[in-house]
Amino acid sequence: MEQLFGTLRGDFAPLKQEIAAEVKEMKQEVIELGQRIDTLEQAQDALEDCHRRELLTLQDKNQEFQYQIEDLENRTRRFNIQIKGVPSQAVNGKLEDFVERLFRYVAPDLKDQTVSWVYVSGTPCGRVGASTDTVAVHHTFPMTTVHSLNVRGLNAAVKRQALLIHLRDARADLYLLQETHLARADWKGLKSQWFDRQFHSSGPGRRAGVAILLATNFQGWVLGVQAEIPGRLLSLHIDLRGHRLTVVNIYGPNEQQKG
Repeated sequence: MEQLFGTLRGDFAPLKQEIAAEVKEMKQEVIELGQRIDTLEQAQDALEDCHRRELLTLQDKNQEFQYQIEDLENRTRRFNIQIKGVPSQAVNGKLEDFVERLFRYVAPDLKDQTVSWVYVSGTPCGRVGASTDTVAVHHTFPMTTVHSLNVRGLNAAVKRQALLIHLRDARADLYLLQETHLARADWKGLKSQWFDRQFHSSGPGRRAGVAILLATNFQGWVLGVQAEIPGRLLSLHIDLRGHRLTVVNIYGPNEQQKG
C-alpha cells in the first residue's frame, strides 16, 4: 500500500507543478488586466476632464457672443426713431430725403444730423393714399459708455482674472483703471479676448499706474496716445464715426503725496 501511495505521489507531482505554474500565470494575467483597466480609467477621466474644460470654454464663448449680440441690438435701438403717419407719396418717392427734410424742419439747430437708412415698418393694405409708419436710424453723436474703477493693485493673477470678468459684465465701451501698480513687463497680464486694445502708463516702483482698455466691439479708431505724467495721467485721441474724442484717465496724488 505504501508503495502504491508513493507511486501515486510521484505521478501527481508533475501535475501539481503544472497546475501551480498555470495558476501563477493566471495571477499575472489578472494583475496585467487590472493595470490595463486602471490605465483606461485614467485615460477616461482625463478625457472627461478635457471635455468639461472644452464645454466650459464653449459656454463662456457662447455667453460672450450673446453679450455682443445683445449689445449690438441695444446700440441699434438707441439710434432708432419711429415716425408715425408718413404720407404714402413720401414712401413711394425718396423716403430718405423726406426724413432728412423733416429732421431739419423739426430740429433746425441740431448739428451733424445723418440718417443711415430708413425702412417702412407698417404698410397699409389696399388703402390708396393711406399713411404708413417708418423707422429712421438717425445718428447724431455716437453714444459711448465709460466705466472707471480704482483697482488698488493688480499684481495678483487671481485679482486680474476677477477684474476681467467684472469689466466684461460691465459691458461698457471704454474702461479707465487707476492704481494698477503694474510694471511694463506685467501689462500682458490683462490681455483678454474682451479687450483687444489696451494702453498703460506705469508709475515708478510699481506705484500708481493707469490704464485704458477698449472693448473689442468698440468701433473707434485710436489716433494718438499721450502719457503726460507716468502712472498718473494717460489720454487717448479717438475718431468715432467722424467725431473726435479725447479720453483722459487721471489718478491724482492724495494730500500726503503732494509736492
